[in-house]
Amino acid sequence: MFDPMKSSTYKNISCDLPACNKLETRGCSTEKRCNYTYGYGDSSTTHGVLAQETITLTSNIRKDVSLQGFLFGCGHNNTGGFNDHEMGIIGLGRGPLSLVSQIGPLFGGKKMSQCLVPFNTDVSISSKMSFGKGSELLGDDVVTTPMVIPEHDPTPYLVTLL
Repeated sequence: MFDPMKSSTYKNISCDLPACNKLETRGCSTEKRCNYTYGYGDSSTTHGVLAQETITLTSNIRKDVSLQGFLFGCGHNNTGGFNDHEMGIIGLGRGPLSLVSQIGPLFGGKKMSQCLVPFNTDVSISSKMSFGKGSELLGDDVVTTPMVIPEHDPTPYLVTLL
């Protein structure tokens, strides 16, 4: 589990910073930390502080890419589908603080693809995610689905099923 106290690059975001205003549900602690509450479609919730950290991703050429100042919610009170073996949820929506929105400008656009292995696949074989330019998947066995943007909430991705 991530422990902010063991990180030399972790920093809580102040309520006075513009990043705090990008949250839909925010509050301010007595210490001026930017608090958030977020709910998911499965009724899970997370409550915590908006923070920034240096994160490291492994590229498709096995080269590590470090991203400084990455904004994320550091949850302190999570309910619902969370468990002791998970560290969190990656935001892939179109909101301003999602992973895709934050790294998009660095990697050629707000694009992503996800290739899921079958459900009962050996746990040593992982699914893959790609971001930015070149994340398009092509091939004979590739199935794609166009995304639908709902008018009432432009953040989530939806698909039309036939």
